[in-house]
Amino acid sequence: MSEMCGKELKKHSVTCLSLWPGLVQTENIIAAKDKFKLNGIKIDVSQGETVEYAGRAIVGLMNDKNVQGKNGKTVTTADLGAEYGFIDVDGRTHHSIRCVKVTVWYEISLARFSNPWFY
Repeated sequence: MSEMCGKELKKHSVTCLSLWPGLVQTENIIAAKDKFKLNGIKIDVSQGETVEYAGRAIVGLMNDKNVQGKNGKTVTTADLGAEYGFIDVDGRTHHSIRCVKVTVWYEISLARFSNPWFY
C-alpha cells in the first residue's frame, strides 16, 4: 500500500512510507506481560521499544533532507535508530527484525512449534 501511495503522491512532493516498530511497551502489553508467548515460549516484553522510540523515528524522518529516498518503502524503527543515531529513552538500542540475531531466534521458535523434538 505504501508503495502505491508513494507512486501516486510523488508528483506532489509527498513522501509516503510504512513505519514498522518492533514490540512496543504499551500499557496493555506491560499489564499482560506474563501472558505473552510465541509458540509457547514466553516473550520478554521488557526488551520492547518504548512508545517514545517511534516518535524519535518520526522526528528523524522529518529532519532527513533525503527522506524521499524512502518513498514507498517499509522501514523499521530499529533501522532508523541505527541510521539516524537515536536511542530509546531508557538508553537501549534495538535490533531490527531484519537482523540475523532476531531472525534466527524467530526461526528456532517456529521450528520448536512445528517440531516439538527440535532442540
